[in-house]
Amino acid sequence: MNRTLLTLFMLSTIAAVGTATQVAKTSATTDERRVLALDQEWADAEVTHNKGVLERILDDRFVATDDTGKTMDKAGFIDDALRFSMLAQTVVHDVTRFDGDTAVLVDTTTVRFSTNGQERTQAYKVTVVYLKRQGRWRAIAEQFGKTSAK
Repeated sequence: MNRTLLTLFMLSTIAAVGTATQVAKTSATTDERRVLALDQEWADAEVTHNKGVLERILDDRFVATDDTGKTMDKAGFIDDALRFSMLAQTVVHDVTRFDGDTAVLVDTTTVRFSTNGQERTQAYKVTVVYLKRQGRWRAIAEQFGKTSAK
């Protein structure tokens, strides 16, 4: 009888661990999908100059560093994005890392824009850090620089 109880206990423990692992994998997959969708929504908002979406996605403590070393807060970044004549933006996720409530994305982003009446294309290497607070993911930091990769 003790063996039967021990066997049942071990099987239920294994089943519980398996279920907990599956829940963790599902949660990570859900979070990854949410962050990747949010990243695309951010790119689209820059193209369409949707200030409201940018304000929602960027954390109030957001900081960005551009390819010249200039550091911007949330308001400065949004002002720059709204002034830029972006026609399209294509984001390719090179590296995606999740650790609890933190996500780091490394992207190659190709931007098509207009300057002085001419259409141009420029690729950027972009690193973004997202944090999950109160159930919502928000971007807290970004660093980007020009690259020849396309």
